[in-house]
Amino acid sequence: MKYGYVRQVNQVLLDKYNNGKKLTFMDYYAFQLTSFGLSLFREHLLFNDRVSISQAFMIRCIIEDLAVIRMYDEKDIPEELSELLRGYQFICEYKMYKRHECLDGKIFDLEEMEKNYNDVKDFYYQKFGTELSSKEFKSIVNSKLPFLMENYSFHKLISMYRPELLDIYQYLSIIVHPSELVTNYCYFEIDSLESVMKNIFEEISNIIEKYYPNIVVDIKFQWENECSICFGNGESYSELVKVYKPQLDFLRKICNQIHKNLKLPDDKVCLPEIFFSRLFDELESILLDRAFGLSEIIKCKIKPIFEFFAVFYYTLSLDESSEKLILMEAYTSINFLKILNEDVSDLIKQVYPIYKNAINKDIEFDKFEALIIKKSMPEFLGIKDINAFVFNMIDGLIINVLWQRDTFRMLYEESQALSHGNGYVLASNDGAFMDSKAACDAIDVLILSLIDMYNKIVQKSNSNKMKYDIGKFFLEYQKIHYAKKLKELEIQKTMKKY
Repeated sequence: MKYGYVRQVNQVLLDKYNNGKKLTFMDYYAFQLTSFGLSLFREHLLFNDRVSISQAFMIRCIIEDLAVIRMYDEKDIPEELSELLRGYQFICEYKMYKRHECLDGKIFDLEEMEKNYNDVKDFYYQKFGTELSSKEFKSIVNSKLPFLMENYSFHKLISMYRPELLDIYQYLSIIVHPSELVTNYCYFEIDSLESVMKNIFEEISNIIEKYYPNIVVDIKFQWENECSICFGNGESYSELVKVYKPQLDFLRKICNQIHKNLKLPDDKVCLPEIFFSRLFDELESILLDRAFGLSEIIKCKIKPIFEFFAVFYYTLSLDESSEKLILMEAYTSINFLKILNEDVSDLIKQVYPIYKNAINKDIEFDKFEALIIKKSMPEFLGIKDINAFVFNMIDGLIINVLWQRDTFRMLYEESQALSHGNGYVLASNDGAFMDSKAACDAIDVLILSLIDMYNKIVQKSNSNKMKYDIGKFFLEYQKIHYAKKLKELEIQKTMKKY
């Protein structure tokens, strides 16, 4: 990827938005594409021996962007739809924040949001709603891409405009959504994404040069200069990077100790080891985005990270003999194998009686089969949806002091709004989206709570060595958590607000 050029265009578009200039349809999507692309490129360049869940999430978002941009290239999106896209933020925000009325007047003004929402809805209706029934109009307004004036799914758009990316898109959808963690890890092939990323980086550069030619690149936006500001010469790191180092060192140590205590062979892994290992990757990913100033991307990553936490929480909540553990593993394996075009019919039949015994004794086989291959894992397990799955984790770990639970729920829903190729990322730089600190603080609190939960489970085990080591690690992490918060307060006055 032509890093300096892409980085400069990203800044040009942000400045254009902040200065109140009129944006084109392509401006919204180019900003989103460059933000996602820059985050993905930096992480890949610095840590090319692994792919985090956040990276998989970024690739998936970029594929959605590329499908819409191809639709635009082929003149299937008229430029006048830019007006509808500009109003989309008010539809998105009202639908999201009205579910958190207890925060009205504290974090946002719901009355103003409702007025903006109704104004935009009227504008949409004048543009295309007069030819639709009220039911059809409502369906489009509530869709993921209402400004396209049809109720498109991203799967359909990718099938139509980027069919060569559909298989990898479906594969990434399993990776980034809730699934059994060890099975997910075993099916997560880094090599399968290498060529995809290479092609994506090249395509991003080509698109940006096509739509924004003759941009002069400021030397400060070249990769070498930005990297030196954040990481120095490899020995003298920026203060922001230093503050995360004890946290990352801790995760390395606890992974090694768990593996050692359980006396696992080098080629074997266990759930806690997978969790802390992947958590290391996710925190490192967040660190890079903070260091390079991509606040909107940090908010995006809340969604896959919270869902990752929710799976660990749910798994820890189950008894070791629970049949739901078997169902989680089966669900994940079946969906991966289906993407690989493997026959899963026998495996589905084997799981059916287990499901009837553990979840729903009256379910018919056809409904069970549809559930396991068409619904999310939480729905398969009898939970309403992924939102409820995450909210259960938040409610179980967080004491609701000063609306903290509601704030965490809101952070997750804000992230959902940013997690698709909807052009919303640029508009989202307003208000709360500009501050990534709340997102990072929420992640830190949940990590501390999950380590506490894991420690309490270990303390009931028969291994004195394990009880001692994990208990010690929990106390160590408490110190790291609070020392990190104090250090961040010290440097907050001298660092740029990300």
